[in-house]
Amino acid sequence: MIGAMSEAYKRVKLNDLKKIYLEREVFLSVSQPTTNFEELKAEVEAKVEAKAEEQNKVLQKLVNGLTKENMDMRARVQSMEPKVKELTTELEKMKSHQDTVDKVMEIFDLVDIEDWKYVGDMILDYRKKKFKQMESEEIQP
Repeated sequence: MIGAMSEAYKRVKLNDLKKIYLEREVFLSVSQPTTNFEELKAEVEAKVEAKAEEQNKVLQKLVNGLTKENMDMRARVQSMEPKVKELTTELEKMKSHQDTVDKVMEIFDLVDIEDWKYVGDMILDYRKKKFKQMESEEIQP
């Protein structure tokens, strides 16, 4: 078809072709569908708003989840505080006894293996006396 048309165009002179197009120009029309821009704007705004609402719901779920997790963590930390305080106190007590432990270790380094039983018995006797002393102090007001 194109080949046949190209032959027809080759036979017609340019001026004659112009004249034919100009004569038929009145029959030509160019149209486009009418667009209601207000309607289109409203449609786009509705889609954007729906998408924003959907994203807000997702974000709200995330925030709610993180808030709950935060509250749970705070409750756990709060419930652990007494135990941490207790352990800190025990650690401080242990640190205060470190000098005693160091001295005992120095003594053990000086004592022959054969004398350890005797030294151990002395330490046990000393601790028993101290324990009794602590018990009697706790009982008295």
